Amino acid sequence: MPTNFQQTQFTNAGLDMLGAAEAGGSLIFTKMKAGSGAAAVPADLYPLEDLIAPETDIVITRKLDQGGGKVLVSGVLTEALMPAGPAWQLRELGIMAKIGSGGTERLYNVANVLGDTPDTVTPGGPNTHAFEITLKLDRSLDVTVEVGDATDITAVNIPSDELVGPGVYGGRVGNELQFKRLVEGHGIELDDSSDRITIGQKLVTTNLQLYVPTTHPDAPSADVAFASIQDALDYLKNFSIPTNKTATINVYSGTFNISPITFDHPDSLQIYLLGVPRVEKTVTAIDNVDATHKRVTVTDATGLTVGLRMYLANSAAGWSGACKITGISGLQITVSVEKRDAQASYTTADHLTGRKLSYYPTIITMTDLTGTLSMMDFTRYGIGGITNFTFDAGGGLGALICRQSAVIENVAVWNARFGIQGGDTLILKGEIAVTQCNNGIASGQFVRAWEVSPLAVAIYVSACDIGISGGGDIQIGAPNSAFTTTKVYLAHNVAAIKTVGGTDFYSGGFILASSNDVVGYATFNSTILINPGGCTSTIDNNGTVLKAEDRSYIRYNLNGGTTPSCNPAANTLGNQNSLITVA
Repeated sequence: MPTNFQQTQFTNAGLDMLGAAEAGGSLIFTKMKAGSGAAAVPADLYPLEDLIAPETDIVITRKLDQGGGKVLVSGVLTEALMPAGPAWQLRELGIMAKIGSGGTERLYNVANVLGDTPDTVTPGGPNTHAFEITLKLDRSLDVTVEVGDATDITAVNIPSDELVGPGVYGGRVGNELQFKRLVEGHGIELDDSSDRITIGQKLVTTNLQLYVPTTHPDAPSADVAFASIQDALDYLKNFSIPTNKTATINVYSGTFNISPITFDHPDSLQIYLLGVPRVEKTVTAIDNVDATHKRVTVTDATGLTVGLRMYLANSAAGWSGACKITGISGLQITVSVEKRDAQASYTTADHLTGRKLSYYPTIITMTDLTGTLSMMDFTRYGIGGITNFTFDAGGGLGALICRQSAVIENVAVWNARFGIQGGDTLILKGEIAVTQCNNGIASGQFVRAWEVSPLAVAIYVSACDIGISGGGDIQIGAPNSAFTTTKVYLAHNVAAIKTVGGTDFYSGGFILASSNDVVGYATFNSTILINPGGCTSTIDNNGTVLKAEDRSYIRYNLNGGTTPSCNPAANTLGNQNSLITVA
């Protein structure tokens, strides 16, 4: 209470209420009041039932039992919350009380500045006046402190600028102040103890292994098994994942139909998706059936079913790539010829050894077929790795959109405008099969398909409008002759390889291209380099093999191979100052 107030005085009404309370009544302090009335001596205050000149009510915001028959009550007068008006002198301050809920409210005790200088109150002004008054009463009394009506109290978030951040205070309903709950965000842990809420960081402290679905046979307990990949990702959002820790989502075999998934965890580079390992069937013969079917003879047909998405590996280029089983008769499997080219059917039988009919048993398909969303979007933070999956986008925008760093190993991709789209650095490993896409493998900035000794890399791209497209640089095979086991099989594409706008395609591995309308197409100041490391490519049953236009350059090293058809003619400038060098 301001120092210019004299000691608070019992009024006669206050003494009456105190006596009634001692006789068994309930003494209720209802509010404070401030006024501008003048008094000369304490005796002037005794007979008052109300302030001499009341100006405003003040809500009692706190009651504290101090012991020894004393109660401390507090209140605050905030000028900014008062309707603007003329200033007045703060000369008197009182406590209003009543006996019982139905009693008449009267002045219990009062303080006045008497002859001292008062403070000034300016309604609508910037000042705040805080009061604490100690009331004397018998300890045995039943005392209640009431808070005033809804117009008497409010709360605000400070600073008031909303751009600073959210506020804890939400609003008020009547006399109830409403505060927003604190919610654990990504990597945040809230510890609610008796006298404080501690905000800490929730970290992954060991390499996590999560499992999808809940019936995954390898899940050690129910708390790490989830119904879907999205549920597992939502769980990981509770944690920060340090760079020295990983979280692997193990997905079992079967078909999982998903809604589009966005990997928006800030630590997505520490997250890995892992499916069931590839299944391979040994092939002894591949023969033509008709323009849209081929017959594959295997040594074991166990587990194969009509409609299964597979791919032929290590075979002649015209047969290699993704296919679906259309019929099974013993060990003879009829599969589709996936095709977008306009070339004559490839019919040369392949009865050599080392051929495989393979598939990835963990199959992801997409619910949203509007063509506007990607199956899995890694554009914001990338992903650590994706291994052992078959993806079918059902004709949607994209299967795997990786505009940040990502490692993709052993996957098959079907039916998308963009099958695999690279970002900062997209690394392809193992065996990759992409088919029936507008753009099979597209580079945003840099795509690298290198073997990691002694493991080879095989890329199978078939039935795409553009098999491999360069919006950024693409490197197939290591940039020297030390690693030359990387192979790229290109079959039945409109344009097998296309670069545009200052980008480069570099193939240090083997190119095996068959039944493409164009094998290598460089346009608008771009470059294609094939076989600079000494490999010999196999090219047959194509239309124009190499095409350059609009200030572009292609270099094709024969290394003992067949001379390709070229537009413009080899080693001759043409097509808007473009050049194809064959040597």
